[in-house]
Amino acid sequence: MTSTLVEQSTFETADPDLACQWLSQAYQSVPQVRLAGEAVGDRPLVHLSQRLAAGISSADLAMVPQFATRMHPTDMIVINAIHSGTFEMYEDDHTVRRFTDDDVFVASGPQYTYDCRTDDLHTRTATVSRQLMEQVAGQPAGGPAQPWHFLAPTPVDDTTADLWRTTTTFVADLMENPNAADNPLLLGNAARMLTAAALTAFPNTLYPGEPAPADHPGAVPDSVRHATSYIDDHAHLDITLADIAEHVHFTPRAVQYAFRRHLDTTPMAYLRRVRLEQAHRELLAADPRTSTVTEIAMRWGFAHPGHFAVHYRDAYNTMPSTTLHLHT
Repeated sequence: MTSTLVEQSTFETADPDLACQWLSQAYQSVPQVRLAGEAVGDRPLVHLSQRLAAGISSADLAMVPQFATRMHPTDMIVINAIHSGTFEMYEDDHTVRRFTDDDVFVASGPQYTYDCRTDDLHTRTATVSRQLMEQVAGQPAGGPAQPWHFLAPTPVDDTTADLWRTTTTFVADLMENPNAADNPLLLGNAARMLTAAALTAFPNTLYPGEPAPADHPGAVPDSVRHATSYIDDHAHLDITLADIAEHVHFTPRAVQYAFRRHLDTTPMAYLRRVRLEQAHRELLAADPRTSTVTEIAMRWGFAHPGHFAVHYRDAYNTMPSTTLHLHT
């Protein structure tokens, strides 16, 4: 059965005019692309294999000859992790950044204008929508968009660069997994994981930092009770921090603070706990002859069996496989 949640596409051409036209149409930030070098025989000039879902995409992109263009601000954030070849960035102050093997960098985003040239470039390209970036960062849903931008195209340090590489690999593998491709919880979690990695790895003016620390809890207010009730009732759906905030008529930041102050946790950690409890109940009731731990974990949004096992053991002091086979 073909997935309705992950859109797959492939493009390849050896025609220079078609290659330039396609690149101009595929990326909002590059309205005009030109071939800056000679085509190499009959080799494909451009080859793309892409998967798109939940506001993100993961693609392998190869651009064989030299291409040149001027990048413009866009609502689609494009981040490259180069396998081979070069990408040169000419900024307005005439400085040049040159990216090559194993480098990761933001290629386009809001308030981002520069000239660039590629040469025999092969890269893993991930895209995240601006709306998703703002949602994960905690900007109020439906409110006026606040201007923001990346402070640099490169990661904060080597550790965050590795975080980005690891996350993009995991998300790409997940989007190729047929068991995950039709699961909105897994895809939604993967999209927010990729977005959070981008906000963490690349310095920007959007990410608000860690939630305020918890202080004396006191009585739990109605707003927090309403938020937890909403999470309890909708844990089987792909709900976000913005959805929770909208339900209680608070900003996402205010919801984070209220959870930390009164429950000593975060809204998303509480959601994970609820989903873990639901998975626990299913494991207790399941028949091990027809059910598996991985199947139940994925149904409740846990894409990585090892991570699920760790969370489960911390919560129930046993392994999920032990619970599943409890009555055999």
